[in-house]
Amino acid sequence: MSESESIYGIASRYANLLSVLSDDSIDNTEFGDTIQDALQATEGELAIKCANGIGFLRFLDDKITAVEAQEKRIKDYKAFLKGRQDVVKNAFMNGLKLAEKQEIITDNGVMKLRKNPPKVVVDCADMVPEEYMRKTITFTPDKTALKAALQKGEAIPGAHLEQGENLKY
Repeated sequence: MSESESIYGIASRYANLLSVLSDDSIDNTEFGDTIQDALQATEGELAIKCANGIGFLRFLDDKITAVEAQEKRIKDYKAFLKGRQDVVKNAFMNGLKLAEKQEIITDNGVMKLRKNPPKVVVDCADMVPEEYMRKTITFTPDKTALKAALQKGEAIPGAHLEQGENLKY
């Protein structure tokens, strides 16, 4: 076995040995034991490759978990900074209002109070006249109902069951 041989190479060799062993057109009496030995050796290589794969996949799991934790810390820190920014902005807004100043010019720039464009606040959507309402209708497939019907054998256009596979390690 080559150290760098892939899982596909080992599995392919194993499958070829199995096919030779199970081929009725080949007389295995002469070299059947040799094929059997090669099959066992290849199965051992497959086990070693899988053991290494498990270790690598678990290493990747740990790295993904660490990255997700770092993403959460960064997201939390960003929220903290935005909150701090809001507090500081409000302090300066209130200070300028208290001093009855609209604008202060400094060497770093201009700080001034300005009016934002008006925004609509809907106090109660049920009271807004229909002419100011948007009608939106969305249809989404009910996958639970579809699955139940398909499992009962119903043929449903546009939907089918698909069996996936997953690797457990």
